[in-house]
Amino acid sequence: MKEFYTAFIISLLLCACTFSEKTTSLSKQRVDSLSIFPSSVELRIGEEERFRVEARNREGESIFVSPKWSVEGDIGEIDEQGVFKATRAGQGTVKAIVGSILANSLVVVKEKVGFKPFFVYTEYTSGKDHFIPSGWMGDYGDITLDENWQENPHSGETCIKITYSAKATQGNRWAGIYWQNPANNWGTVDGGFDLTGASKLTFWARGEKGGEKAEFKVGGIRNRYSDSAVAGLGPVVLSKEWRKYEIDLKGKDMSYIIGGFCWVTNQVSNPEGCTFYLDDIKYE
Repeated sequence: MKEFYTAFIISLLLCACTFSEKTTSLSKQRVDSLSIFPSSVELRIGEEERFRVEARNREGESIFVSPKWSVEGDIGEIDEQGVFKATRAGQGTVKAIVGSILANSLVVVKEKVGFKPFFVYTEYTSGKDHFIPSGWMGDYGDITLDENWQENPHSGETCIKITYSAKATQGNRWAGIYWQNPANNWGTVDGGFDLTGASKLTFWARGEKGGEKAEFKVGGIRNRYSDSAVAGLGPVVLSKEWRKYEIDLKGKDMSYIIGGFCWVTNQVSNPEGCTFYLDDIKYE
């Protein structure tokens, strides 16, 4: 009988220890505090931010949790991984909930910054220009280029003067120049600019006599690193007076542009050759 009681007591002690261990294990998994990072953030419409949480138990130990995410205020949306995307300007809150524990982050969403003018050519050696007229094409021997022409510019002190002789020096009967980044980049190296937000390229042009014909283009270089868009204008018949021209870029993917600007003309359009001028070439 004594042996029976001894075994019974030991069994009770083992159950008590097991219960105690289970209770301790549950206690360790119980969330006592919850923090969210970042605790506040400022974004522009269209930008994203990944939020994360840090949960701790009563003993201050870090534990893994999968919070329920939500957004208060009509400022954006958040997925199950805590990635928030700003969709509307205003102020709101990103919330993370684990059981009855809540953590908040203040989110301020601002309007997109307007696209600032991005120059291809504004003034000789101005330091503001971003592409280089290095991509000479076709009868390149028929072309002369002067980026520092100081007689009758559209604005400032200089403009670009281009002369095409139409002699078919290389036998192609056409010629043109690409403004590229970096120089001589035909899509073989990673370069260019992200011009997202640009809705047009504008430039000023005039002919020496009037009646000169040329075509103008943005992008269109195809290779390993290709332009993300192409758009053009022309053929344009130039006036003797300065006139403003525009290449429409609305709806174009302007995220990667290495061929910032291009002109092309040919012997048929200008059988005796031509001279024309360009100035204030920029993305807007």
